[in-house]
Formats: sequence, structure tokens, C-alpha cells
Amino acid sequence: MDQKKLDTIGWVMIGVGALGGMVLGALAGILLGSDILGASLGVFGCLLGVWISVRLHDIIFGKQIKQFEKERKVAAFYEECKKYGIQDLKKLDAAEKQRVQLIAEKHAVDLSDPKVIQDFNTVRDRKEKEAAEKQEKKALADKQTDQEQYEKLSRYAQLHGNKKPVAMF
Repeated sequence: MDQKKLDTIGWVMIGVGALGGMVLGALAGILLGSDILGASLGVFGCLLGVWISVRLHDIIFGKQIKQFEKERKVAAFYEECKKYGIQDLKKLDAAEKQRVQLIAEKHAVDLSDPKVIQDFNTVRDRKEKEAAEKQEKKALADKQTDQEQYEKLSRYAQLHGNKKPVAMF
């Protein structure tokens, strides 16, 4: 499940909690026979419903949200390392180590965790694969436009003299 789906589920849960709380509060006010008490209970029920929904969302999806946050941090860390020409965390000289430490502190990434290095390599491989696919698609599109241009020019190649300009227009 991706981050957008989790956010959507969270907003739906908050909406349902708020609506349910308002309805229960209003019903309690009607049963107790007081408009002011009903409105107060409606507001309280709405707030309680929202609070419960947020807590449930955190309990149910908390690990996935933390994982997304960690992936975002590592991806930002990778992008900044790439900007400075650092592609591999295992082969660093002293200056690069210091720079990587500073970048890691900036992005709140713990370099002592071996999982971070694995995630860094995963992000690098994924980005390289995406770049290769993008380049391949571009090359394919260029080849297709070249082929279309070749076919267009070949269509008129056998014509000569006055026939050629007339056929082209």
C-alpha cells in the first residue's frame, strides 16, 4: 500500500469518526431533551470520533507510515550524496566520509544501521534502473520518429521532375 492510499484511508476514518460522533452526540441531546446539551454533546462526540479515528489509524498503519518516512529520508539522502558524486557508501575517502556524515545528520539517517546502507543501495539501483528505462524509452521514441521521417522521404524518392513537388504537396 502506498502513501496516498494510507492518507486517503486516514481522511476517510477521520470523516467517519467525526460524523459518527456528531450523530451520537445529537441523538444523546435529543434523548436528554436539551438543545444546548445536544449541541455540546455533538461537538464533544465529533472531537472524540476524530481522536479515536486518528489513534486507530496510527495503530493500524503506524509501521507502514514509519517505513515510508524512512524510505523518503534515505531517498533524499541518496539524492544529496549523488549530487556530490558519492555512489557507494563502502568506498569512501576521508573527505567523502565527513561529507556523508554531514548529509546523514541533515537527513536524520543513522549510518551505523546496516539496513540504511542496504536501503541506500536499493534506492541507487532503483534510480539507475528508472534512468535506464527512461533513456531506453527516449531512444525508442527517437528511433520511431526517425523511421517515420525515413518512410515519408522514401515515399517520394522514386518520383522525379515536376511529379515530386506536386506529390509532396
